[in-house]
Amino acid sequence: MNPMGRMNDDNNDPLLKRHPNELMPSLEVQLFKENPNPDLSYMPSPRIFRTHVPYPMLPESVKNSACKIVYITRDPKDMFVSLWHCLNSLVTTQGNDPWPMDEAFDSFCRGVHVFGPFHDHV
Repeated sequence: MNPMGRMNDDNNDPLLKRHPNELMPSLEVQLFKENPNPDLSYMPSPRIFRTHVPYPMLPESVKNSACKIVYITRDPKDMFVSLWHCLNSLVTTQGNDPWPMDEAFDSFCRGVHVFGPFHDHV
């Protein structure tokens, strides 16, 4: 909402030059990884954060708070292909063979992957 470097000139909008992930902190990667009780007072209000935590796994304190939650999901086909490419890029850099598409798809359909069953939280 208040990205660093934001000017009133839309031609100079940071989103034109930087990825949104650089401008919006991740709860689990950037904030809570370093400190379980981060001081957010330095961030001007209103604040926007992002997370990969499914809604059912959010703490009750968040779900019962007055904060607004926007839950964005991707088309499961797109999500699967992206996940498959991402995981294969990791395993092949470690010298392992890529995960065959048919095995990965079967696993995804059964909900056996890093983010769990797609339809359980969408």
